[in-house]
Amino acid sequence: MSRNTALLSLLPVLSLLSFGCFESGVDNPTGTCEAEDDGSRWCYHAPAPEETYLPHCDAPLERELWRVFAMDEATAYMIPRPDGQGLELGICDGDDAGLAELFESNGLCEENADPDVINAMDPTEAMAISLAMHERLVFSAVDYGDGSGAVSPWAPDDDRVAACVGPLADDGTVAAYCEDLILRAANGECLDVGTVLSLEEAEVMAGGLNEIYGIVE
Repeated sequence: MSRNTALLSLLPVLSLLSFGCFESGVDNPTGTCEAEDDGSRWCYHAPAPEETYLPHCDAPLERELWRVFAMDEATAYMIPRPDGQGLELGICDGDDAGLAELFESNGLCEENADPDVINAMDPTEAMAISLAMHERLVFSAVDYGDGSGAVSPWAPDDDRVAACVGPLADDGTVAAYCEDLILRAANGECLDVGTVLSLEEAEVMAGGLNEIYGIVE
């Protein structure tokens, strides 16, 4: 048993496990599937009691990065915010004019979207946007040029923990980083926002995230 796997037993149950199905207060535009939890992410985001997490019933990957939360039948938002993703993923100037228009009309062809638009999307459109982004999602390392790096797109701590105790459990490159992350989770402490990875660590972590998401590069 690896040290990271052994440390998993220290984690708060709520941070990694789901309990039953949560009844949706809003119809899911993609089907009748039910969320296994409320969609919250440890140390990052928790929806208000009146908000409904809408998992995509035909999700192309094993995990969801961009999660849609409906405030009512007509209004939804997405976490992490998808600002600029239409540009980042080449959708705004791509061959699919209909998809480009969808991203444009929701402010996602700008680096910084208008909060009044991006926080009040139509749930059906939000789900279509989320699907398109997940179909194109690949985690990769960003090279800062000084030996340090980061993972892009950003992934919350619970995804990183899952990578640490899963495919990266025996990888010495990220052993210190993973141990710190897991121990912080066990103690209910959020990871320091300013934590910087080495470029090699970022490359390994990106690979681990792609593996737990089921992304084939």
